[in-house]
Amino acid sequence: MALLDLLAEVGTVTSTEPARKLGHSSGVCSFHLRQLARHGLIEVVPRTGGRA
Repeated sequence: MALLDLLAEVGTVTSTEPARKLGHSSGVCSFHLRQLARHGLIEVVPRTGGRA
C-alpha cells in the first residue's frame, strides 16, 4: 500500500526512487512495480534517455 500511496503522490517513478523513500531494495520495489503493472493497477511508461 505504501508503494501505491507513493505513486499516487509523485506519479512516475523508477524502482530506485521508492526504494530510497520507503527503505527497501530497488529489487523488491521493481518486483512489486512489475506485479502491479501485470495486474493492471499501474501502467509502465517507456524509458526516455538515461542509461540503457
